[in-house]
Amino acid sequence: MRPMFRIRCAIAALGITACLAVPAMALPAAAADDPAPSAGAAPADAPAADAPPADAGKKAAAHPAKADDKMADLLGANGDLYGNVDESVPVGGNLEWANRRSIRVVQKRGFIKESRHGFSLLGGAVPNDDFFVYPLVGAGYQYFFSEDIALDVHSVYSFYNESQLKGALTKERPDGPGLTVRLPQALRGYASAGADWYLLHGKLGFFSTHLTEFDLALTFGLGAVWTEITAEGGAITQQFRPAGEVGADLMFYLSDNFALKMGYRQNFYPSFIRGVSYPISATMAVSYFTDALK
Repeated sequence: MRPMFRIRCAIAALGITACLAVPAMALPAAAADDPAPSAGAAPADAPAADAPPADAGKKAAAHPAKADDKMADLLGANGDLYGNVDESVPVGGNLEWANRRSIRVVQKRGFIKESRHGFSLLGGAVPNDDFFVYPLVGAGYQYFFSEDIALDVHSVYSFYNESQLKGALTKERPDGPGLTVRLPQALRGYASAGADWYLLHGKLGFFSTHLTEFDLALTFGLGAVWTEITAEGGAITQQFRPAGEVGADLMFYLSDNFALKMGYRQNFYPSFIRGVSYPISATMAVSYFTDALK
C-alpha cells in the first residue's frame, strides 16, 4: 500500500517539487494499514497545487528581511563598516588589524574662495641690495574667479636707507682716503596687476586638535616701478619704468574671513645705467575676505 501512495501523490502534485518528498518521509508507519484512496482523487491531506507550503508563514516569520539582516551582520552592532567594535572581535582577538586597515583621507576644503574679494595690508623688505635697506609697506586686492584663478593687484612703497656697506667703503683708511661711492638709482616703489594660479591646496594638523588649510599659488604680473635717480651733481629726479614680476604666495586660512599670506616676488625692470635690475621682495600680509555668495 505504501508504494502506491507515493505514485499517486507524485501524479496529483506533479508541479510541486516540495510535495514529492514530504508525504513519503512524513508518512507514519501506521499509514500502511489505512485503506488506499481512489485512483482519481488526491489524498485528503495533500496540499493544493497552487497553495503555498503549510510552513511558509513560519519560515517568513523566522527570517524577515534577509537582506537587511545580512547588511546588519556586515555593519556590526554599532554600524561600523570596518568592524571596529568589540562585539565583532573573536574571543582572544584584538582590534589591531581593524585599526591597521582604517583609511585617512583629505576632506573637502572648508574655505571657499570663488567669487570673493580679498583685501590685504602687507609689509616686507628687499633683501638682495648691498647698498640699500628697503622696508616695504603696501596694500593689495584680489578677486577670485574660481578656486584656482584670481586677479591680483597690489602696490608697494619703500622707505629706503643706505646700508652700512657704503659707510665702510667711504671712510678714511690708515693708508689714505676711502673710496668714492655713488648710488645713482634707488627703488621707491612699484605697482603690479596680474594673475594668481592656485595649484596646490592642503591641510596641516597641530597635535590632532586643530586643522589649518593652506594654498600655494604662482603669481605673474606686469606694472611699473618708481625709482629715484641721483645725478653726479647731486640732483635727484624721479622715473617710472615698465616692470614685470613672477613669484609665489603661501596663504594660511585663519578663519572664514581672514588669512595670513607670505609672498615672494622677483621683480625686473630696465636699469638706469645698463642691463636689468632684479630686486627680490619678501612680504607678509594679513588678508580679509568678503563673505561668500549664497
